[in-house]
Amino acid sequence: MRNRYSDEQLILQLASSDTREVDKAVKQLHGQYKDMIVRLVHQNSGTLQDGEELFDDALLGLWQAVQAGRYQPTARIKTYLYQIARNLWLNRIRAASRAVRFTDTESLDDYHLMSLDEPLEHNEAVDAFWEKVRAVGETCYNVLRAYADGYSMQEIAVRFELGTANNAKTIKYNCLKKVGKPLS
Repeated sequence: MRNRYSDEQLILQLASSDTREVDKAVKQLHGQYKDMIVRLVHQNSGTLQDGEELFDDALLGLWQAVQAGRYQPTARIKTYLYQIARNLWLNRIRAASRAVRFTDTESLDDYHLMSLDEPLEHNEAVDAFWEKVRAVGETCYNVLRAYADGYSMQEIAVRFELGTANNAKTIKYNCLKKVGKPLS
């Protein structure tokens, strides 16, 4: 597909409140980058359907970042989408791995092995974990909740004004030490 709009134009369209403009940008991004993301997932143990779903999730992530003002044009949209998709896929692989380990565990006390970033039916173990986190403090809760929701350390640092991604990692680590259970 011929590149009709530049990255700058695509970002302006995604930021627009005019759904026709957003649709134009989505259509172009879909035509240009869907195959790249589907191939990434397929080459890393996923199905074609997984790749298509992940592309949609990555595109949604880009749109949300643009709408929220979190998108920083330090890289091309292609690179940004690829990185979102890569992180989402790695998170899903990790979540599947944790879920498998959890089902093999005999004790519900190992609730830290469950995937907290996937929709789960509420149970006492998950509730107990988040209550412990809440008791540690609001900053810990915000950082760990954002991490469980799939935000990158850089996004967490910006969102909660923590300075750098390394500061966010340090805070996450210290919070997990205080809670006494690892999140991942």
